[in-house]
Amino acid sequence: MNKTTSFARGVSAKLKDLEYVEYTEEEYLYIANQLANNYSVNSTYYIGDFVIYNNSIYECKNNVITPEEFNEDNWAYLGVETVKDIILANSEDINLSLYATKEYVDTEISNIQVLTHDEYVELATLSADEFSSEETYYLYDLCKYEDITYECIEAIVVPGPWDSSKWSALN
Repeated sequence: MNKTTSFARGVSAKLKDLEYVEYTEEEYLYIANQLANNYSVNSTYYIGDFVIYNNSIYECKNNVITPEEFNEDNWAYLGVETVKDIILANSEDINLSLYATKEYVDTEISNIQVLTHDEYVELATLSADEFSSEETYYLYDLCKYEDITYECIEAIVVPGPWDSSKWSALN
């Protein structure tokens, strides 16, 4: 799923109560810009796709099945209020936590529960995927290898076989 077709749905929301946060006009446009791709003369678009063109958000109103220069006949300009309405209507599906205001963040920090090491290991074990020699891994990524959960301690940017020097066992 690319950003263009996922604008309205956004990414999975982890914090569902963000509907109470008020955003400025600039913040709504910033959020929209993070969820839509820039228009490309090399791409095709379908009704309902969203793009950014000349720093504005547009919604496709006619299928563009042959790549072309931006043609305003195929696009509906979305003003700030329309973008705001789309974001708020889909607030349960858009991860607005990426754009939370300082006031919201300060409030939520006070609600953070610190996990014990054992709780962290238990959660990590449940969420970690099996190691794959075809994947890249970044610092603190988790994986399982031979029924042990590991945390990456050195980035693996070139996929390859298991290298225990780049992992630390959690248990």
